Amino acid sequence: AGARAGTAARLMRIRAARRDEAANVAALGARTYRDHYAALWREDELAAWLAEQFDAGAIAADVDAARVLYLVGDVDGTDVGFAKLRWNQPVPARDEHGAELQKIYFLAEQAGRGYGRRLIEACADHAREHGETCLWLDVLKNNERARRLYERCGFAIV
Repeated sequence: AGARAGTAARLMRIRAARRDEAANVAALGARTYRDHYAALWREDELAAWLAEQFDAGAIAADVDAARVLYLVGDVDGTDVGFAKLRWNQPVPARDEHGAELQKIYFLAEQAGRGYGRRLIEACADHAREHGETCLWLDVLKNNERARRLYERCGFAIV
């Protein structure tokens, strides 16, 4: 994927988040979600949902228990996006389990630079290394940009 016009594509490094990074992951998650979806919510409802979804204590507990893998992408030392993988999750409408790509978000100013594809590829690699035979996700029906990316990365609509 190419860079935005007039912007050189930079290398994104990807790392597995550690327990001591839970607060940073929580803040990045809340910011990136807000960047893309705030218009769909009333502010009070959004604030409550973000507090629940991006609770640093819950993130740390999930990382400790190895139930979840958070992959964080950084460019030039700045975290620009992340993905959340949940292991051994039932695949909807199928009789199988796999790694669920539950969240993948980037800062709004970093979207469209090819980082999503890189992070999805890293998710697929980690899922295989973890012994998962399937990588799946849910996406909003009207999120055409994301759906096109997922299809380019080999996902099929089920």
